Amino acid sequence: MTDNYLGQDVLLGGLVPSRVAYVIAHGDEAGFRRAVRTASARWGGEGEPIVQLTPSGISAADRSVLTEARVEALVPIGLSPDQEASAEAGAGLRLVAAPRLSQDARTRHSYPLAAFTGGEGAMIAQSDGPLWQVAAAGDVAEQWIGDPSLPGLVRSMDGVIGVGQGHWGTLIARTGSQLGTSQIAFNDPLVLWFAGSDDPMPDCVAFWNLRALRYRGDGGGRVWLLPADEIDAWIGFADQLRNLLHLEGWRSVDAVLWSDKVGAERLHALAQSWGFVEGSSDLGCFGWLPPARVHVGDDERDLTYTVTNPVPRLTTAWDWVRSADFDAHLFDRSRVTHIRFNAPISLQGYGRALLQLSSRAFAGLPRELAVAQLLHPAATWRENWLQVPVRLAGEVSLEITLPTSSDALTAVLGGVTEQWELSSKGRVAAALPSEAGGLLLEPGLFTVLSELLTPRAKELLKELERTAREGADLSEQQLLAAAWGGRTRRRYRPVSALSGVREQTRRAAERLVALGWAERGFECVCARCGSSAFVAVEQTTARAVCPGCHVPAQYTDGNDGPVVHYRLNTFIDQAADQGVFPHLMAIATLREDDSTAFLLPGVDVCLTAGGGLKEADVLGLFRGELLAGEVKTSPGDFTAEQIEHDVAISSALGAAYHLMASVHSLSENSHALAEQACAARGLTLLARDGLINWRREEAAGAAPGQSSPWAALRRGIQTDRTPQGTRLTVPASKAAQIARLTSTAAQENPALAFVLTFGSGNVHLDIHHTADQTGTVEILLGAGI
Repeated sequence: MTDNYLGQDVLLGGLVPSRVAYVIAHGDEAGFRRAVRTASARWGGEGEPIVQLTPSGISAADRSVLTEARVEALVPIGLSPDQEASAEAGAGLRLVAAPRLSQDARTRHSYPLAAFTGGEGAMIAQSDGPLWQVAAAGDVAEQWIGDPSLPGLVRSMDGVIGVGQGHWGTLIARTGSQLGTSQIAFNDPLVLWFAGSDDPMPDCVAFWNLRALRYRGDGGGRVWLLPADEIDAWIGFADQLRNLLHLEGWRSVDAVLWSDKVGAERLHALAQSWGFVEGSSDLGCFGWLPPARVHVGDDERDLTYTVTNPVPRLTTAWDWVRSADFDAHLFDRSRVTHIRFNAPISLQGYGRALLQLSSRAFAGLPRELAVAQLLHPAATWRENWLQVPVRLAGEVSLEITLPTSSDALTAVLGGVTEQWELSSKGRVAAALPSEAGGLLLEPGLFTVLSELLTPRAKELLKELERTAREGADLSEQQLLAAAWGGRTRRRYRPVSALSGVREQTRRAAERLVALGWAERGFECVCARCGSSAFVAVEQTTARAVCPGCHVPAQYTDGNDGPVVHYRLNTFIDQAADQGVFPHLMAIATLREDDSTAFLLPGVDVCLTAGGGLKEADVLGLFRGELLAGEVKTSPGDFTAEQIEHDVAISSALGAAYHLMASVHSLSENSHALAEQACAARGLTLLARDGLINWRREEAAGAAPGQSSPWAALRRGIQTDRTPQGTRLTVPASKAAQIARLTSTAAQENPALAFVLTFGSGNVHLDIHHTADQTGTVEILLGAGI
């Protein structure tokens, strides 16, 4: 394979139709019939809801239906221009006229219907039949009867349509016959929705939308619409219903009866006339098996029913998809990646559909349109899926280009900035090894590096200000300026002059030498010229020679011979002086939580045309979202004004995460101010403080029982304060580990409440405790909170 080969991956590909919703005037039966006819000619039409426009607009309930249905567009049926404008504004969806559905790029990927139904015959409502027939079976305009593209359409009688809903026998059921989920239908009750003859419209619309949003099962349709006033005359219907419901399964009740307009007394009477007995009204959640359910399958047992509204338990937001996994060879952006697999549906001829792709190669990419179009010009994101329109002919074939993280960040920033570039710090950081930040998290390394840093003007100014506050006289400040201000030589020091435990400090200094960031040498002191200088080990001679006046000199001696000194190399000294390394350390902690993160240390951004540059200490992609933030060596630099300024920049960039990082621990007040500022702008705060001690517990080598077992998780834990106490967010990869620790902690700390929940990609542990119990929690976690 070539250098641009990224490896082989198992992708998941799903095919879905481009679904729409229809909007009609409130109570418009003719509009409802037209909407059903339009939906009946589309693949996935069974999943396309119908909402009503009232004089005050689209109701909150119907807006919820549109949200859960995840439709591509709104189709007005029989509305005036003013009504169309009202519907578009209320729904937040663009309008597409019904005649344009098969041509518009947003809605055309559902044709031709015969390609997906296999051209088999199907029942439809009688010509000008009752409204419940139209909603239950579907309908077409008369010119479609006998059309070869939709063969075998049969206008059927009431009873035939009633039972036919359970066997994919209706046309509207055929529009979704190759779509579904893994739910097992006969583990759910059969829902029987009833419409009255006086005012059938509310029940027909409610049933239509319930069916559009229901879970679909492999066992057939489980939501039926029936006429409450005519069903008594259907010969044999009760026997057919009982035969269907005696199928084996696990369910709490066999049938659920409901109607918005037909009274409960009539529904009870119908069920009891079929020999049903009233059972549990606790439906649980459709598609799952709560303990209340019992195994059924005995032909002699009594069938049970309940009269209760199934909508809250049966409807949910989900995509009608049929998927398959397949292998693909992935390449970087210099070469296209070919996607090819057999369509997971049976096709007659060709059809149009939307392909949804999932791959590890998409991990870390922002779900932004500009990024999707880097992969394919016509692509969009659908939740976490890449969605691309395709033409099908038995095989799915597509070419995509995989962008780099840098490409993705450029695309995202292109939409929120006029220009951006690496800052002076960012350019220095870019020249450092990518693992630099992680190395500096090693215990003692950053401390030694900081103390070997050559003092320069910035440090001199701070020191002069400090001595002035302490009342130093002019002569003392002149001495300080002479010692610091004119210094051009790099600082060098022995281990004895560095803070910390001597052996750990020595190891850290030697680690810097091994990395090539520092050099080892001796101090040469000249009695003639009075100067002292650093001489690298490889430049030493048997006898010390002054590098200035070139006369014999002496190496600084200790008890065991010449004292070893350490000095940073020129580039590392410059990088440390510019404050680059805390940025890299913060980035390293973020990459421990998200290996796909792409973060730049120091970026200048221009947000508006003609505006000035603003700097973000860290900017990039984290967990597939934009992150920006500020890093300080001293937590005291995070004043209220500074925090507000930093959060405002992150917000203006459209970031999802705001980073607040410090080498040393932040104060509770600073943390609270940052939380408030982020909450006000809808940002998630990521606090990374105490970087200098990030791996202290790991390096300490404490025996079991001498440090908290939670310390091993410290690098992967995000700790947040909540009104109830403390929340820990841990990557899902550590779910088993934190579950074991939580179980043990709950037994050992009965005064604390532990709540463990599993989210998307993360595990959340909420520890409920009072302020007085904070110390107990800190001891448990082995870290401050």
